[in-house]
Amino acid sequence: VTVALMLDIAGMDRFPNLERQVDGAEKVALAEAAVAELRRWTGKQQEIIKEHEEHAASIAESAKQAQAIRAFTEAHEDLKQRFLVMHSATDKHQRGRDFEGFINEVFALYDLEPRASYSLEYEQIDGAFSLDTDHYVLEAKWWAERIGRPLLDIFKANIERKGKNTLGLYVSMSGFTSDALDVYAYSTPFITMDGGDFMAVLEQRIRLDELMRRKKRHASETGHCYLPVSKIFSESE
Repeated sequence: VTVALMLDIAGMDRFPNLERQVDGAEKVALAEAAVAELRRWTGKQQEIIKEHEEHAASIAESAKQAQAIRAFTEAHEDLKQRFLVMHSATDKHQRGRDFEGFINEVFALYDLEPRASYSLEYEQIDGAFSLDTDHYVLEAKWWAERIGRPLLDIFKANIERKGKNTLGLYVSMSGFTSDALDVYAYSTPFITMDGGDFMAVLEQRIRLDELMRRKKRHASETGHCYLPVSKIFSESE
């Protein structure tokens, strides 16, 4: 309380009660001198208080960030466990339908603004999302066999009917046939993800947004739709 009172007084620059007195000028001069001296002594204290306040704010921000990281990690672990349960599902058709919603939850965790599946005339879209300034349409398949060229050709045509800045992401848990990847090795409007990519994200070995950016940059530089996460890890070593 005493320190707080001293700091309040040290901040005074006018003395209206003294100014109204008969010898106000003299008393004001004495008061100004006294306050100036007090200000000199309390200057260090004000620095200490400011340092304490900044330190307390830093601690609070660190705690907030730590809480956000814990929540993010827990959400990731929950998604991974659900993914493993889906992996052992016996109803493959139901798993495929559930997978679309599951992907949206993963993308929402990374603030990619996912949109659930929707229908257009003569066309079914599994989903959509945004990353940086790009808009993506999503196709997701969890089949026993690899995705071949015919389905990628259809996906390419669907993307080209969208806006100029629209790209595509094709997720196939079983991967893609070699002939399909060969066709889209030099020019592609989409990037691809397979089961290995998806598991690396769920295990937090790489962030989803970082993986997407690396894949997009690879497609921009080479024209190839496919960049496995294993190659990204090997390039980082």
